Amino acid sequence: MSERLDRIGLFFALFVFLLLGSLNLSLPGLHYDEAREAGLNAMEFLRGLPITAFRNAQLRIGSVSIPLMVQDYIGALNVFLAIPFLGAFGIRVEALRLFTLSVGAGTIFLTWSLARKLGGPLAGFGTAILLAFNPSFVFWSRQGIFVTNIVPLFLVASLLCALRWREKCNPRDLYCLALLWGLGVYSKAIFLWAILAMVLLALVLPNRRLPPPKELAFALIAFLLPLTPLLLFNALTGGTILAVAQNLRFSYYGINNLALGANLAARLKQLVTLLRGDHLWYLGGIFSNPVAPWVAGGFVLVTLLLALAGRAQWRALLPAGIIGFIVVESAFTISGLFITHYFLLLPLLAISGGVGFGLLLKKSSSSRILKALAVVAFILWASRDLYITALYHRALAATGGHSSHSDAVYELAHHLLSWKGNPVIALDWGIDAPLRFLTLGEVKPVEIFGYESFHAPDPGFRERASLFLNPGTIFIAHGPEDTVFKGRVEALESLAEEKGLKLEEIAHFRERSGRLLYIILQLR
Repeated sequence: MSERLDRIGLFFALFVFLLLGSLNLSLPGLHYDEAREAGLNAMEFLRGLPITAFRNAQLRIGSVSIPLMVQDYIGALNVFLAIPFLGAFGIRVEALRLFTLSVGAGTIFLTWSLARKLGGPLAGFGTAILLAFNPSFVFWSRQGIFVTNIVPLFLVASLLCALRWREKCNPRDLYCLALLWGLGVYSKAIFLWAILAMVLLALVLPNRRLPPPKELAFALIAFLLPLTPLLLFNALTGGTILAVAQNLRFSYYGINNLALGANLAARLKQLVTLLRGDHLWYLGGIFSNPVAPWVAGGFVLVTLLLALAGRAQWRALLPAGIIGFIVVESAFTISGLFITHYFLLLPLLAISGGVGFGLLLKKSSSSRILKALAVVAFILWASRDLYITALYHRALAATGGHSSHSDAVYELAHHLLSWKGNPVIALDWGIDAPLRFLTLGEVKPVEIFGYESFHAPDPGFRERASLFLNPGTIFIAHGPEDTVFKGRVEALESLAEEKGLKLEEIAHFRERSGRLLYIILQLR
């Protein structure tokens, strides 16, 4: 019966996830990271346009250009995987998100498989439901490139390979593990957290003999093979090495990496927030599942107690152990303490809950009252998650998204098509890549704001802006509340006055709430 329920749970979970994930798929608006880290290069490839490669690092094979990376620590894997979806369904936001929803569905299946292996069929059932109903998983999978949602898929797949290799010592499983580790690091460097956590846990577990040198050599080759573009990128630009070296003490976003205690406290709060789901404000509301952290913690505690009593295998605590190591490791960052990094943890959180739930129901020695409490707790967690996912959908349909996630970007892109072929200058972050993708490369904003300083223009801003101080040139800026790189509009106004020109507002675009988001300025 549990086997049948297990499979029914998987198919039901996938059905609900794909239904929730595909509703109003164009909402929220296309985010900069979605366009920059996949959509733009995929669109350029399909249309035969010059590739806008990060740091201009690309590999040329005949007439074809292949970008090596999309950021210093993010590979171009999403670009390659998005191309078939854009080719099949058109160069549209919905097609881009169908790709990431497919990744999400694949992650649910692999997570279900891993949970079954760790805790049995009922664990698989519980895990699939918890992950599919989770609002963070649903909405981050819709915008999966925004959070590089292929990384947790590689994590769960590598855990499956690692367990199989540990059980059977088959070299093919070792090579598969190494290949997945390489793909994970290439997709996003934070996968190194997962690798380190897995290695540390392996050291804690009972010793196994090391593979022979020949197998280790082949495993190293399998690991390095997907990292070839990353290695070539650094040979050409040194970008990743430079990014790490410059941000070791203080990260780009001002995080003090020596303040590990404060950083860890912030990360623990984010873990609770992730379970509650009340961080998706940009969808149009804030909705919370206060039950989730308590139930999740309770199921982990139950698993620990059963393991201590010898009534459950210690490997049932594997997901919780990896979560613990990753949370500690994530107190160090070269970017910021972003909750989006914890998309990596969502499958592990679901497995931890599902395994605890499954073990309680599976053990015949568990009292009826305890089993009933486990069922009630599970239903409260899952049903509340499903409810707030529905609430977020309702809010999103009304607001269209806020700030850098607003659907106002679609209206802006349509308006700017009348300016194609003319200089269009971006005075802030978040403008360039979405407009290029949405206009199929017809509008090509030039970013001149400079990334060196958030609070004021860098010394080179004046020189960059002077190249475009011609009557008729248009500039795009954000409204004051959404400006990331500040002071650029004011500096441009001063430069224009020196040239006898005036910077005038000719159009603006607002969120559905009426909040000012984009301003179009023109030199006259």
